[in-house]
Formats: sequence, structure tokens, C-alpha cells
Amino acid sequence: MGDKQIWLIGCGCGNSRYLTRQAAAAIRASELLIASSAMLHEIGADHVTIANAAETAGEVRHLIETTAKEKISVLVPWNLSEPYGQEILAALRDFHLQVIPGMAPLDYLAAKTGINTEDTLLCRNGDLPDDAEEVFTGRAFFLREPEKQEELKELLQLAGHEEAVCVWNPGRETERIFHGTAAELAKEEQFGKDSYVWVRFPEKKNLLRSGIFSGEEETTGILSVPKEIRAAVLRDLQIEKGDVIYDIGCGTGELSEEMAYLTGAEGRVFAIERSQETVETAMLRAEKTELPQKQLRFICGAVPAALAHIPAPDKAVLQGTDGTIKDLLQILISRNPAVRVTAVRRTVEGASEAVRLMDGMHFSPEMLQISMTRTLKKDGRHRLIGEPPYYLITGTHRAD
Repeated sequence: MGDKQIWLIGCGCGNSRYLTRQAAAAIRASELLIASSAMLHEIGADHVTIANAAETAGEVRHLIETTAKEKISVLVPWNLSEPYGQEILAALRDFHLQVIPGMAPLDYLAAKTGINTEDTLLCRNGDLPDDAEEVFTGRAFFLREPEKQEELKELLQLAGHEEAVCVWNPGRETERIFHGTAAELAKEEQFGKDSYVWVRFPEKKNLLRSGIFSGEEETTGILSVPKEIRAAVLRDLQIEKGDVIYDIGCGTGELSEEMAYLTGAEGRVFAIERSQETVETAMLRAEKTELPQKQLRFICGAVPAALAHIPAPDKAVLQGTDGTIKDLLQILISRNPAVRVTAVRRTVEGASEAVRLMDGMHFSPEMLQISMTRTLKKDGRHRLIGEPPYYLITGTHRAD
């Protein structure tokens, strides 16, 4: 709507020290800053010509519609997957937005304490399920502003000597961080507003690991890419019949199979994975499909050696690249100056790196953040279990 440049910025904990470089640059370029009064105070707006406080999504939209300013930044706490961020996105859906994701609460906690957040379940709105002990067994859980404090303390006691972390008032002068055992954390007197808790829960046998699965029961211990993410990747890649596609870090190969179906009999998908065990699992899956072997080929090895002697790609997906994305992009460009690439990332840092590198290498990347919550049925009752977001960064290299 109109020619206004609008940045929708996730501001992490709301402190200017924790803004991404892209967010800070957008704020500096803005003529108008819109945020809640509390966030305007935390961020500071001295360098902006005008700063307006808006507490609701409707107020944000009204300010944008009525201002004559052309460069506008709208600030929301944490990342865009939080409820208020989703409300703002919905209210401004007919405007042309440039979305800049921020650090999620769990990412902030991990950055401050060094915890391993793999297999962490997110409990929305501070709500603990009634059967929390079974739901969390063998996993970690993360609560934002926990409401059921007595139930939380009981869980902490059950977790005992397992690792636990809590932060109060993140990003503020009054910030306080606890990092110790769950039993020690249970002795704290107060949780609730502006407190965030992460706890590793003990293992029990015969329970599934956490993660959003592709509709199949996991038997290998290897997590697959969720079907919602695969659908978004397939859409963003714009696959055509006859395409040659690299799936680098293919995991168990579900996405590779789906891409092979779309490329048709004349297409080729080369699925690269450095784990021999994972490749064997993927090949066993593929044997159950009707795909000819020439359409889908699995290669066990590390890049760039694994890319030798295969045709140049039309499209490529970068999943588990372990910090080698720059080298991979250079290889892909050298093989096809018009290659289209989608990078799949799980952290703000990884997404920011991908955007920065792809933009600097003339891919004109676009980023999509996807957050999901699934129902988990136990004992006849359904619980909503959230997962950390995925980030998809997609662009086609300009062959200048």
C-alpha cells in the first residue's frame, strides 16, 4: 500500500545492545519509529526525527496511514512469532513490509548461558500441561513468564540435578540469571512476569525425542524436516520439470524425494549427506518409493568433494552446512551463475549470516520465518507443543 518503506523489526529483549545489525541499520534510516512506550524508552529514539508510542496493532496501522513520513520502523519485542508480532503482521498485511526477525527468548537464554537448546519444547503463555512429567521426559522445556508457579516448582524438584536456567528482566539493568540445577532453581521464591525458565528433564525409556516429525513415527533417532517447512521450500524454489537440484545436508531425504517427483523423469536430485548412517536410512526410505534411481541419487561425503562429477545445479537447498555457506554459494555460482538457492536455518544468527552473504553475493534474498505449534494427545487430552522457528532464505543469483 503506497510507496512507504516499512521495516517490521523484531527487537529481541528490547535493548539496543541486542539488535541485529540489519535492525540497527533500519532504525537509523527511519524517519518515524513506532513502538510501545516501554520499548521506545528501552531502545532510545534520539536519532529518529519522530517517535510515536502505539500499544495495539490498530494504533500502529493508524499511525502509518496518517503520517507523511516515508521511512518507518515498527518495533515489536522478541521475534515475529510471538503473539504481538503476529497481530502486527496481520494488521499490516496489505502494506509492503521488510521483515527483520529478532532474537527469540530461548535464543537469548542460550546466548547468555551457553545451554544446548536441542529437543526443547516451548510452553506458550507460561502454561504447563497437566501431564507435564510425561510430556517433558527426555527433553528440555522452556516457559515464558510461568503462571503455575507451584506446579513448576514440583517439576523442578522432579528434575533434580538436571541442568536448569532462569533469567529475570532480560536485557535490563535489573537482569538476573540463574544457571545451576533444577532442584536449586526450585528454591527461588518468585517466577512470573519477565522471567524465563529452561530445564532439562530426565530420560525415560520408550519415549519419542522432541521435534516436529513428518507424520511418521521416528525409529532411527534422526529428526526429519517438518512437512510444513518442506512445503514452503518446494514453493520458494520454483521447481520445474527437468531441473537439476542439490539437496546439501539432506538428512533422511524426505525433501529430496519430494523434489525428485517435481522434477520429473528428466530431472535429477543429488542428495548430499556426510553421515553414513543417515544416508543408509534415507536410501532405505527411497527404496519404498517408485522413483527411478537416476532421478534421486544419494551421495555420502562432505562438500566440496561430494559435488565432484555431478551436473551443474538449477536449484539448491542448503540445510546442514555447518558454517560453510559462503564456500557453497561460491561453488554453486561457479557452476551456474543463475542458480536459485534456499537456505534453511534454525537460529537468528544463522539466518542473519545467510541473508548477509546472499545479499553480498547478489542473490537479492527474501527471508520467511515459520513458527509452528502442534497438538500432542496424551490420556485423551490434547496439548499444544511449540517449536523454535525455522528461517528460509531464498534468492536467485543475478548473472551480471
